[in-house]
Formats: sequence, C-alpha cells, structure tokens
Amino acid sequence: MADNAMVYDGELAVSDFLKPPLVIVKVGPDAKEYHIHKELLMYCSGFFRGALSSEAFKSAQDGVIVLEDVETPTFDAFTDWLYGQKFPQWEIWELWYTYPDRKHVTVFNMLILWYVFADRFLVPAMKKTIVHAATKKIGGQAPHYEYVDYAWANLPPNSPFLQLIVDFQAECWTPGFDTNNGEEVQASTVPQEFFYRVMKRMGWKRDNGNISAIRQCYEYDELERGGANEASDEKSDQG
Repeated sequence: MADNAMVYDGELAVSDFLKPPLVIVKVGPDAKEYHIHKELLMYCSGFFRGALSSEAFKSAQDGVIVLEDVETPTFDAFTDWLYGQKFPQWEIWELWYTYPDRKHVTVFNMLILWYVFADRFLVPAMKKTIVHAATKKIGGQAPHYEYVDYAWANLPPNSPFLQLIVDFQAECWTPGFDTNNGEEVQASTVPQEFFYRVMKRMGWKRDNGNISAIRQCYEYDELERGGANEASDEKSDQG
C-alpha cells in the first residue's frame, strides 16, 4: 500500500466515510465555508474527532466549526488531501494555493505551513504525506527564514519536521540565497538552535563524503515515533 494511502481498521468501509451528515467549517477572517463529510473528518483528525463528539464545542454540535485563525489556502490543501489522501502535483501548488498576505511562498515553504496545520489539528497521516512529498518530490529548496521562525514557534521542540527543515537548509543553502532574497536581515530573528543544528548537519555531510544531508523518508518516520530529541539527532549526525 502506498505511503499516502488511508488505512482503515475494517470497522468502516470507504463508502461509510462519504455518507451524510456534512459539517460546515468556517475558515479565516472571511469565514469561507467548507462542507465536509463528518465521518471522514473525524477519522483523519483527532482535533475534529474531539470537537464533533464533545459537548464542550457547542458550535460543533450544531454542525459548524469556526477556525478564524487558519489561512484558507492551507485549509484548501487540507481538504484536497482529505478526499484524495494525497496532494495534487507539486508543480501547480503555487497556482492553486495562493497566500496574498505572505512573501516567498515556495513549494517547500507551503509544506511548512501545512505541516504546522496538521500537527495542530492532529492529522498524522497528512504529516506523513508532507514528509514524503518533501523528501521524494521536492528538491533544491532551502526554507526562507520567516518560515523557519514560524515552524520553531508552532511545532514542539522534538518535532521531526524541525529536523527536516534543518536538513534541507544544510543541503540546499548557498550564500547567494540570502543576499538575493533579503534574508540577511530576517536571519537575525531565527533561533540560534536552528543555525547550530544546521552547522552540525553540514559537518556531518562533510565528514561523510558530501552525501545528502536530507535523510530518507523512513528516518523521519522513526524520529516521529521515537521523538526527534537532541540525543537522537546527535546519534544520526554521527552516522
């Protein structure tokens, strides 16, 4: 079975996820409405499973969930993934998912936004799809520092995706990347831990015959299961 396929436990058929009722999710300051199958939403997201089954969420009990602080392009990507268990071809992302209030919205930076969403709303299968997309399909892109800041502010310290961001920076960054994009100023806001971990990964890359600093997809899965703490990072940096 493909990495991005939905795995069912045998209690429900695929058709059961596409039956009524639908719930309404209002997203962003303009409250854009999404009508989504309730069972599918609850199956894939721990957050929505809790919200739609708890009396504490009064609006959810009425079939409406409001997510005012979520960007609509990110939720668009989530719904595309939700119904297909994969994303569209990455070559069209910048056309399909437009972020008018953000700069430097590259394909890799989109993955950072989407991973933070999936982590917040407890969508583990989407997180795995994002890691797979980054390691298997996206190459040659270092993250912009504003997105590094965003990831460090919104993901737990032991998140394997922080390690993935470090690895991409170690593999893809060149001095011209900063000077050509005005990143030198933005770099002053990035946590020192990020640059320290990047230097460690660059050193590992140099000491191992200049092989790729980006790990295999399964290695990030292992970090997800075991916790991407400093100890596991150091062990990996040693080979």
